[in-house]
Amino acid sequence: MIPANHPPPLPRASSASAAASGSPVLAGVLSCFLVLFLGSGVISLLDHSLLLGLQRTDFSILSGILFLLTLLTGVLVYGLLGFAPGIPKRVFMPLCGFIPVVYIGVLPLLV
Repeated sequence: MIPANHPPPLPRASSASAAASGSPVLAGVLSCFLVLFLGSGVISLLDHSLLLGLQRTDFSILSGILFLLTLLTGVLVYGLLGFAPGIPKRVFMPLCGFIPVVYIGVLPLLV
């Protein structure tokens, strides 16, 4: 019997779920995607700020390359979401869809 002033014990994780979520290759791909996503956002903000304020296009090529790498890595992570149960879908599903949705949404504004 557990005394009333102690919290209930935590359940033990099964070895199958611990092995699936502990893959170092999967963790590396997901970390790479997060770094690319955040880096692409920072470089894009810097590029657009310089373009609007000073009419400089110094970071445009770097922004385009990071966009392409982020898009390709997002497609890879989106494919992994269906096969790897250890990926937190609440975090990575919106990130995978953000880049394509935003750039398709901007297309009507460019016309």
